[in-house]
Amino acid sequence: MTGVEEAIEAIAAQGYVILPEILDRQFVTDLAAACDRLQTEDAQRYGEEYLYRIGQQGFIINVGDRDPAFERLLRERPALPIVDAILGDDAFLYLFQGVVVPPGGGMGAYPWKWHCDLYHVTEDVRDRAFVPGLNCLFYIDDVHGENGATWVMPGTHGLPNQEVPIGDAAYLSQAAHQVEAPAGSVIIFNPLLWHCAGHNRTEQPRRAIKMLFVRSWMMPQMDYARSIRSEILGRLDASGRRIAGCDTAVPRTFQELVAQR
Repeated sequence: MTGVEEAIEAIAAQGYVILPEILDRQFVTDLAAACDRLQTEDAQRYGEEYLYRIGQQGFIINVGDRDPAFERLLRERPALPIVDAILGDDAFLYLFQGVVVPPGGGMGAYPWKWHCDLYHVTEDVRDRAFVPGLNCLFYIDDVHGENGATWVMPGTHGLPNQEVPIGDAAYLSQAAHQVEAPAGSVIIFNPLLWHCAGHNRTEQPRRAIKMLFVRSWMMPQMDYARSIRSEILGRLDASGRRIAGCDTAVPRTFQELVAQR
């Protein structure tokens, strides 16, 4: 397993690191079953057309509140030593969701186009070595070129958006590559790294769990301290409650932000 220092160096240099098979097989099986069940529930409750219109087709929201397998991720936090080493021990979840690339999905199809996850803060990051967050993508299936392995452009986490050559086919053919890994692995990457889902050419979905951590002064996409039931939060230790946002007061004013730093 890659050590913390080696992981930090890889993320700084190329924007990402892979930790192979850090989840045991039974854990992966439980997460896969949970993803399938919750995705079916969401489709029945909201309808596929509505989920597509709001950009949520292929995503499973608020998973921490909906199955014991996801609660286990909050308890065990297998990538947290690297997250804390880079972001500090007050980092917390910006987004915790399932990500499912369906058969025929990915690579240019909405919403799987080239992007970076914290696009809205990229122009405010003056120091390109600064890491505002870390995206931990846990693979629930063996991920390879045929079923939509994630494409990355190494080094683009250090570029302003307008300098990222996503429209340059010749550049992409040389610089971009797919991150293949067995089920149970995690890719940890700077959310300013440009990436996209690969094209799933198989007849089976490609499933993953996304835990995007950010620094404590950033506004999360969901308030997990309120959206996760109190009985689940009560079973977590101090670090688990911290990453769920239970100890975080997002600043409301510039003065509060300055006071936290």
